[in-house]
Amino acid sequence: MVYQMTTITRQRIFDAAESLLQEGKRPTQQLVRERIGSGSLTTINRALNEWWESLSQRLSQQNQGYDLPEPVIRHSNRLWNESLGYARREYLRQVELIEAETEKLRQDSLSERQEYARQIKELSDILGQQQKKATRLEAELLETKESLSQAQEEYFLLSRDQSRISQVGGNEELLQAQARIQVQQEHIQALTDKNQKLISENAELRLKLKQNQP
Repeated sequence: MVYQMTTITRQRIFDAAESLLQEGKRPTQQLVRERIGSGSLTTINRALNEWWESLSQRLSQQNQGYDLPEPVIRHSNRLWNESLGYARREYLRQVELIEAETEKLRQDSLSERQEYARQIKELSDILGQQQKKATRLEAELLETKESLSQAQEEYFLLSRDQSRISQVGGNEELLQAQARIQVQQEHIQALTDKNQKLISENAELRLKLKQNQP
């Protein structure tokens, strides 16, 4: 029963399409539905596709000597040409869309590569600056360590001189020695603080260098 109803529905759609074609109208889903008064657009669309295939076959047979009504031939040829024109225009439109999208993707890719190159250069410059700073800090740290070592040695000598002067006597000389020791202690403290600061800065910079390595 379902098969019989499907066949009847298909034939009604075919008949409606033939009538529309003879009237010079392009058979569309909506026009066919209005003509037969019922049917889902999906069913009509499927049947119309079959009808267009059968029409193409009939036109081919007509070219081989089979007779078809002249109105059908005339309107079929016109619709066929319109369909070909529409297909060509749609093809060209799709080509233009694809070319435009391809160009956009190319431009986007170029922009991304340029931005990536800029970031790489910027990072490279930062790394170069940090490495120079690290080298400078290490040289300054070494120099400070040497100065601190010399200051500690001088402090030791001044302390020894102070001990000798205090045993021999001479208040003025003792006061001068004590003053020199005080100055030397302050110098040692300053060098010690500077040394600690340089160690901290160097460690922090080394950490940054490690984090920025690609």
